[in-house]
Amino acid sequence: MIERKVLTAAVMFAVVGMAAGFTTVASAAGAAAGDAVSGGAPTSVDEYLVAADQRAGDEAAAERDKYVQETGQEVESWGQKVEEYTATAKEKASAASEDASEALGDAWQTVEEKWQDLQDASADAWDAARENFQEAWSDFQRTWAEATKDS
Repeated sequence: MIERKVLTAAVMFAVVGMAAGFTTVASAAGAAAGDAVSGGAPTSVDEYLVAADQRAGDEAAAERDKYVQETGQEVESWGQKVEEYTATAKEKASAASEDASEALGDAWQTVEEKWQDLQDASADAWDAARENFQEAWSDFQRTWAEATKDS
């Protein structure tokens, strides 16, 4: 939010600066924004915009990393639950529990595949990979609830 305000101010300075001497105003706007691409203040609006894009990309990457870390812990925990359920279903050896175990195994395999896709996704493909993972996760949760409703 602060970067957006600084960016807006920088653009306003640049527009005003065209009448008053662009280089001086752009340098002042860049200095107000802080360090940029080359380690110093941006000397043009273009350099400032590049620096702002890089910071936004860094923030998005940090958000993706946080999501992957938090969700990874949950996926790991559920993987253990699936293993325990599958072992119990094999012990019961009823046709219904075997069918439920197979459906659960299929749903879990899809979750694992989509989880790997999410972890491997590029920044451009990450949102789509996240949606695919969340869909697989929801399907797994429904399958889990169905498989364990009588347990």
